[in-house]
This record gives sequence, structure tokens and C-alpha cells, in this order.
Amino acid sequence: MSQMIKNRISGKIISVFFGQVINRNDCKKHTFLFLFMILTCHSYIHSQTKYLIKDKDGFDFILNVAVDGNTINGFTREKALLDYTSKFQFQLIKAASSLKHPEIIRFNAILTNDKFEGTYDYLFSSYKVIGNIERDSISYSLFKENGELYNTYKGETIIDYSKKDYGQIAEDIIKITEENIFDPQIIQSKKWKEVRTKMLSTASTASDDLEFQTGFFALVRNIGFSHYYIFKNITSLSKTSQKPSLEEINSNTVILKIGSFLEKVENIKPLLDTIQQKAYSNLIIDLRDNTGGNFKPASLIANFLTDKEFISGFFPNKNWYQEYDRLPDKQDIEKFCIIDGDSTNINSKYGFYISSKRNKNSFKGNVYFLVNKKTGSTAEALVIQANSGYRKITHRSLAFDRKVYALSGSKENIIKHRPVIICKYGNESPSRRQPLHTPYLR
Repeated sequence: MSQMIKNRISGKIISVFFGQVINRNDCKKHTFLFLFMILTCHSYIHSQTKYLIKDKDGFDFILNVAVDGNTINGFTREKALLDYTSKFQFQLIKAASSLKHPEIIRFNAILTNDKFEGTYDYLFSSYKVIGNIERDSISYSLFKENGELYNTYKGETIIDYSKKDYGQIAEDIIKITEENIFDPQIIQSKKWKEVRTKMLSTASTASDDLEFQTGFFALVRNIGFSHYYIFKNITSLSKTSQKPSLEEINSNTVILKIGSFLEKVENIKPLLDTIQQKAYSNLIIDLRDNTGGNFKPASLIANFLTDKEFISGFFPNKNWYQEYDRLPDKQDIEKFCIIDGDSTNINSKYGFYISSKRNKNSFKGNVYFLVNKKTGSTAEALVIQANSGYRKITHRSLAFDRKVYALSGSKENIIKHRPVIICKYGNESPSRRQPLHTPYLR
């Protein structure tokens, strides 16, 4: 610890500073430098900086970063989630899920020089974070529990940030919705009016794009209809899903992997022909991370699996609701055009419906669906319909005469254990995710 002993000798001040004798001018200079070091070190130890994080695949956000010694903490706007739910509801969600914080993002890490490593919580998910921080920038990568890279982020210090007019964006969303929704009963419902009011009142408090998107989904989660999203305004979409593929486990079992139903039919049909030619006994259809797509490739799969005809669902348009104050049923089938895997004509006055065809050469072995929480939309509908067929809850007739399995796990578990039906669909309510039987898979 520095000691300064001041003595007056011959009218001058001399100082002993680390054992060195200096005059008055040098004393002032050293004192200034010493105080500057204390102030700058203190500001670094207890500094907090805002960074604008750019997400090339998602929504940009503001990350507040606080450094305290060898600890670094990062977080988005504090208690932002409480703007979209009450404290009581938040505590219920927190107790029943993996949600930990009232912030959308919060991380805690150990800082060594400019490198840091720790835990990163993003809503219901947790990751290992490894990154680097400098005065004017931050970069970090997130890793899943198995060590797989999830995403990489980069950001720069915010100097001049102009927040978007989220209030106006909310008004635009409401206007587009109310002008284009087909069923007027939805717009007139109490639930929609509550969502509308809450969206307008919370929009102005959103600090960035990610918070606005998160708040939007929190409000419309139980609105009563699906495929209601907001997307980042980009000119092109990069296709990240792998091409459909076959992987033979043995002479009796094969895995058909379909990462997306945005695939063209001609990329899937040759694989189905191979399955049919080799006469496998077990077909595992891997739809993990398949978020859906078009009806035509999904209809191709459905027709491959059944020799029965059944209706998957109706898609009525605004004309239908203007003339009929109800949902359509099989008695209205003549008013709709069909999508059955070959025909994709949807230019009907009232909309269209999806149906399977009678396929005499359908697959005769056991069918297993592999799904996870990202299996959605068209892919989810295919699995639900197949499973409903086994449970004899189809619209017109029994779709599948044999066992159809919906599994959640790895292909090794499927091969090593005798699987049973596990209805685990990521986008369904918890009450509908209960297994039909006690699974052998752990």
C-alpha cells in the first residue's frame, strides 16, 4: 500500500513515495496519475455497457453487460416479461417450466482477461456461453448440453440508437389481422379484444425487436388459431434443412429423414420407391426439427402409408364465413376443391380440403414417427393424423390398419427397445401430450 509522508524542509514539500523523494511538481503529477488509475480501474470493475446484438437469423436486441471484477453479467431489459403477464402468472409459469428470470435473456460468466465462460438463459432454454468482450464490441457463442453449437452473436457498443415505433407496428399488425382474418367471430371474440388492447398498451415499452417479438407471441399464444407470426424483414431465406435421405439400419429397418416439407415431391418420391422395392418391415420417419411446409409432399407420405381414404381437414376462406356461420363438415365436401398429393388447385369459391387417396400399393410394414418439440405445422398434422388413425378417430374411416408409433428419442433407442405409442407433440397443450400407454423408452 502506498504511503506518502509529507515533511516541510526549507520551505519546500518533499514526499516519500515508494521510497523515492520527489519535489512538489512531481508530487502533483504522480498524485493525479494515481487518482486516475483508481478511477479508471473502478469504472472498469463496476462498468455497465449496452451492446446492440445482431442476429442474422432472428431479431436484434440490446444486451446490457455489467462487469464486476472477474464476473460478467448480461441481460436484456429488466423485468420485461412482467409487462406481458402478472407477477402471479409469472411465478406459476416459473414453477411449472424451465423459465428462470423475468428477463428474456440473462447470463452469468467468469471473466479472464477479455474472455468469459458461463451459463446463458434464454426464456425456457439454457446454454453454455463462451465469448470475448472489448470496450466497443462483444462476441459469443452458445452451446447445447451435448456440446453442439447453437448460435453465434456479435454486437457493438450503442452510441446512437434510434428505437423503432413499436406502437405503430402494433397498430399495423392489428389492422392487417382484422382485414384478412377469415372468421369474423374471432375478431369479435373477447379473447381477441383483450389481446388487441394489451398489444397496443405494451408496444411502446418494448426496447428492441426481440422483445417486441417475444411479447407478441406471449400475447397471441392462446388466441385460438395458428400460423400467426411476425418475421424479420429479409429479402431471401437460406435453406438450412438437409435433403431427404434414407439410412438403412439393417435389412428390415430403414430411417426416412425429412427435414422440411418445403421439399419438392420429386426429391421424396424416389426414396419411397426404394422403401417399397426393398420391402422393409419397419419404416422410421424422422420428422425432428421439421417445422412444416407445403401440403403436397406431406400428402405424398400419407398416400404412401395407407390404402384408405380420409379427410385431413378443411381450409375455408372468407367467402365461406360470409355465407355460412359455422365450420364446414364432410356434408359440404362438394363445395370445396381437393388437395390429395397430385391436385393442388385451391381456386375454389369456398376454399379447399386435404384428403388421402386409395393406394393399393401402400407400405405394409410397421411405421414409426420420430418427433421433437420443433415438429410443427404440416409435419405435426401428418403425425397426429397417423396416430389418430390408429386410435380410430379419423374423419371418415380408419386410416391405418396396423400400429403407428410416434416416438421422442434417438434412433438407437428405437432399434434396441420395442417402442410403444408416445404422443409427444411440441405445439400441443400439455393435456394432449399424455402417452396412450406407459412407454418402454426412458
